[in-house]
Amino acid sequence: MLFDRKHQLCRKLDSLAMYNDKGIDWRRDSPDQTQAHRTAAISEIRELVHKLGPDELPSGFLEALESGAVETDGSGTFVEQVKAHFRQLR
Repeated sequence: MLFDRKHQLCRKLDSLAMYNDKGIDWRRDSPDQTQAHRTAAISEIRELVHKLGPDELPSGFLEALESGAVETDGSGTFVEQVKAHFRQLR
């Protein structure tokens, strides 16, 4: 179950980063649609973080989530940070 949640979190972070990078333009979303998409994604990410527990995640990621940086990241920085953290826990 823990692996599934970690995998889901990484997939959701990756999906949001891809959306921020190219998806907004590809889908031609309006600012309101963009914000709705981001809000829904962050809500799902927060739920997964809650289920995993903050001790399972890097503090830098948690800070970025709280500051809003994860919401607008288009580079994949945070999914890579979380994946690297999970690899270290093995």
